[in-house]
Amino acid sequence: GNIVSAEAKSKMRSTLQNVSPEKLENAKTLNDSINLAIAYNMEQKMKASFSGNSDVEVIDGESQNESMEGLSVDVSHPVVKITINNSVLFKSGSSYVNSSAHNLLGELANLIKSEPNMDVLVEGHADAQKIVPDSYLEDNWVLASKRAIAVVRLMENKFEVDGAQLIASSRSYHQPIAENDTAEGRAKNRRTTITLMPNVEKFMALM
Repeated sequence: GNIVSAEAKSKMRSTLQNVSPEKLENAKTLNDSINLAIAYNMEQKMKASFSGNSDVEVIDGESQNESMEGLSVDVSHPVVKITINNSVLFKSGSSYVNSSAHNLLGELANLIKSEPNMDVLVEGHADAQKIVPDSYLEDNWVLASKRAIAVVRLMENKFEVDGAQLIASSRSYHQPIAENDTAEGRAKNRRTTITLMPNVEKFMALM
């Protein structure tokens, strides 16, 4: 229901000149075009932010990337999903973020601060193994939740991301991306996803 100015349309067309013809063919409406422009700009920002990190793989497409080594970025209009293996962020059974991961999260925080018109959903994922008896963690819901909250707190308190943009949630073991009956599969399932969700109505801020 919003009226898009001629200037906004001009900026959007300029951005879309860099988008592949195959994707442009699927843009049937103004909203589709806005999403394409946002996705392109977000992808470029991700590549610029992590260009010096060899562990980062940027995926441009609709399918979820299943390579859990280090960090991966999946761009699908207009959402950007960042997946970080928990071996990068946490020690086994811990909900304290490794100091070695602070630089990586700092780069991500800088990206988030450059885009104030988006929400940032941090989701903790666990494997299906039961928590050790008498642990301070009640179950995998609590473990995944504490890890998501730890990332959110670091973003807000150390890297000064606006807390109003941040959402912390737990998915426990209910969204596996691999089988839980092997050590390799369980390692892939222990992950943190950070989803950047631009507000399409405020897309001008992303131009």
